[in-house]
Amino acid sequence: SDYDATEISVSEFYLSATQTTTSQYAVFAASLDLDTDALTQLVTLPASGAALTSLLDPSTGVAVGTRMNFTAANADAPLFKEAGNAGFGLQKKGNDFIYYVGYSNNAMANVTWYGGLAYSVWIGGTLPTEGQWELAARSNATETYMYAGGDNLSLVGWSSGSGRVQDVAGKQANGLGFYDMTGNVWEWCADIINSTTEQPNASARYPLASEYAGATASDPIYIGTGSNRVYRGGGWTDADGILALAFRNNNTPTRVNNSIGFRAVLVP
Repeated sequence: SDYDATEISVSEFYLSATQTTTSQYAVFAASLDLDTDALTQLVTLPASGAALTSLLDPSTGVAVGTRMNFTAANADAPLFKEAGNAGFGLQKKGNDFIYYVGYSNNAMANVTWYGGLAYSVWIGGTLPTEGQWELAARSNATETYMYAGGDNLSLVGWSSGSGRVQDVAGKQANGLGFYDMTGNVWEWCADIINSTTEQPNASARYPLASEYAGATASDPIYIGTGSNRVYRGGGWTDADGILALAFRNNNTPTRVNNSIGFRAVLVP
């Protein structure tokens, strides 16, 4: 159902119960005419591919590029980097990028913001806004758990003791049935980071707030000045405060890291 709170309003949406997996992303990668020589380079959308700006954001009917504040010049932005070690993304096999055997259900990592967005649009969705992500992670407007689903980190999230990316849904789900919204891999959000707002205290236990959007709004998304995109939730290399739901992080949309991934959102 729709979500209403004093600070912001978030309309009904559907979010993937898990982070996108390597096997799911491999199907997407196979659908693209990727550069067969890109062994260790960032892989880009093919020149013949449709610009993301020509695709509509299902939540608004507005072109994805317009909605998220980037232009056709970014249509060939890098999607992901070949994983150097098993289970940290896709590997190159012949002319194809595939998942490592035995790691098909691992969360996809080493993927850029553009790579997360491109996959999400490909399946008919987009990346979640911070408002959507935080509502899903907290389960409701008043939940004050430190992590997504509880206060016991070991029960709900893969953290710095994990040693590597893990299969999705290996820990307890939160109250809405979402897995791994704490830990495993960071999750890209649609928003540009609002550098004019204060970074919340990582140990804060408050409900969904409007600070990240910069204003009270309906279905807020911040696409103002700046270029860095937000990611939330923490990863397998992090612990304690950084994994707290209140913590926010951001980086350039071309950033790749073996602890950064995403999940897609669909809007009815």
